[in-house]
Amino acid sequence: MSRMRQNINIELAEGCKDALELVRSWNGMTQKELVGRLIGWFCEQDRVVQQVILGQIPEEIAPEVAEIILKKMQSGKKSNSTFGGRLASGGYSDELAAAPAAVGSPAIGEIADE
Repeated sequence: MSRMRQNINIELAEGCKDALELVRSWNGMTQKELVGRLIGWFCEQDRVVQQVILGQIPEEIAPEVAEIILKKMQSGKKSNSTFGGRLASGGYSDELAAAPAAVGSPAIGEIADE
């Protein structure tokens, strides 16, 4: 039985298409496979890491957030704010709906308090 797959259209900034094509060719992948893996990886990340990647962490606190993330990664602790392991089953939709989107969300405090 095959998994249900979704297709999306994306807009890329100037130059990104060429860079994506280069990475794709280096790895012998289709564009869909490469972008699908990148999005899958992104969705598996902790919410704070996602916010850093999306540029939603204010520059003033970015160094401290990066340090906290690195310490957490070194300790091997997993945050409660990940979607890990739920992508394949599709069981993350409730958590996504409830996830705070704003900077200063509980996810940042959860990591800082540990």
